[in-house]
Amino acid sequence: MSNSKNFLSNWANIAQIVSLLLVIPSFFKNVRDWMTSILSVQAMSVIIIILTTLCIFLTIRIISKKTKENKNSEIKNLNITQSEPYILVVDDDQNVLDAIGDRLRPIYRNLCLSLSLPDMLMARGFDIIIADIANAGYRKGMTDTTLNKLKHDYPYKYVCAISSVIKFKDKVNLIDRFFEKDKAANYIDQIVTEIGNYRDQMCHVDTRWSQVEANLKAQHRTAEEIQQIKEDYKRDIISKSI
Repeated sequence: MSNSKNFLSNWANIAQIVSLLLVIPSFFKNVRDWMTSILSVQAMSVIIIILTTLCIFLTIRIISKKTKENKNSEIKNLNITQSEPYILVVDDDQNVLDAIGDRLRPIYRNLCLSLSLPDMLMARGFDIIIADIANAGYRKGMTDTTLNKLKHDYPYKYVCAISSVIKFKDKVNLIDRFFEKDKAANYIDQIVTEIGNYRDQMCHVDTRWSQVEANLKAQHRTAEEIQQIKEDYKRDIISKSI
């Protein structure tokens, strides 16, 4: 009887072991499926992140391209009529300022008369700058003048010089016009006529820019410089149209 019980007990143990062995593959299968699921989620997350990043990158490229195209066409599309130029006249002789002011003030309301030009930033807000060369920064031996630098930095502005010394004309080779002072004050008539002609050119800013751009290319200015000047010109005309 004892042997019979031991036999049955052994078979029971064997049965438990066999059952355990049968369960183990199922357990490992579940573990494998669980790990595969986790890896699939992680892989999907990585794919989503990559696609999202790619979409953002392409969107930025498209917006950047559109913005550049808009900038290139903005001046033409503005089609602003700038009929009232802002005029700055600089001379250390009050009599000269009074004489020029008497002629221009009845015609142009945006007129500023000044005895000095202490800083070029003062001239930045004006479309037309007319200045006496000596007062505008000329010094003996200088190869450049304040007026030349004004025209170089702001080529879309109309820069003129006035002086009683004709030899100074060669020192301001970048500017638009040189007026020699004379006792008969005929140069003031020339200034009035010249401003009137320039005002007519300002009627369409895109035409004006085409002229400026042609001059810049003739001076061999870089494409980056021309683009920056174009942006400055655009901001300048927009600020005056508000």
